[in-house]
Amino acid sequence: MIVNNEVSKAVAYPDRLVRFGFEMVEVVCRAHSCEIVGYCVH
Repeated sequence: MIVNNEVSKAVAYPDRLVRFGFEMVEVVCRAHSCEIVGYCVH
């Protein structure tokens, strides 16, 4: 969905977005103007 420019924000728990390769996901999101927003419940 990010690659197809269908979303502008990705909301996720910071420790559950990816187990590894966060840098790659971040680059893809930036290239497609998608912001990664961390969601934290206290």
